[in-house]
Amino acid sequence: MTLRTVLPFLLSAVFVACGGSPPPAEAPQTDPSQGKSDMPTEPAAEKPAEGGDKGEPAAKPEEKKAEPAPKLDKPKSASTAAGKSLSEVEGTAMLDEAKKLGWIKDGTAVGGGTIGSYEQFKFDIEKGKLKGFVEVVRPAATPTAAGSGSLVPPAELKGTREKDGAAVHHDEAADLLVVVSIEGKNADAKKLLGQLVKIAKAAAKPPAKPATEKPATPAKPAADKPAADKAATPAKPATPATPAKPATPAKK
Repeated sequence: MTLRTVLPFLLSAVFVACGGSPPPAEAPQTDPSQGKSDMPTEPAAEKPAEGGDKGEPAAKPEEKKAEPAPKLDKPKSASTAAGKSLSEVEGTAMLDEAKKLGWIKDGTAVGGGTIGSYEQFKFDIEKGKLKGFVEVVRPAATPTAAGSGSLVPPAELKGTREKDGAAVHHDEAADLLVVVSIEGKNADAKKLLGQLVKIAKAAAKPPAKPATEKPATPAKPAADKPAADKAATPAKPATPATPAKPATPAKK
């Protein structure tokens, strides 16, 4: 054994004899000739192969956004409510008009929304024991994706509401419907509808123009007309005959 190897053991024995704890052993030396340490080492972390899982969540495929429904190109309604066309009036404005007529209770709000190419707003009405609702369905100013549901077009909804006893105003040209429904009181519903909505009269069609008749061209007189066609010239009265002179008696 070399002196370098024995010396640590001697120091350790002396230290233990004196009641101390043995000094920590020196770390094993690296053999220069080998170029490796005698201490065990942790295996190096393996690098993931290219294109493998790096611990990041896989990117989800982009979901295609549903395209909005087409905007309906309809003329603006000539009928009005709260001073505006039924195609543009807001639900809160119509609610305020119904409130002035005594049909809205405190806390009543306007509901509705846009689905596809149509929009709808609706609010409850109540007066005494009478209850019902006001509803408007019309083309949406800003269409949305139709999704799983859709609004019933005004032309189809009209028949359903009428069967239920509601009063309706259907503007076919503007493609909108106003509904006033009061339970069991169609006459009251019609009256309220007339108070809320100023229905424009249908424009009178101009009278049809009479067919223009060309004046008849007078017939040209024929160059030669038969004698029968000419007016007969009245005959001149006959000259009265001169009375004959009495004969002269013969001379004897």
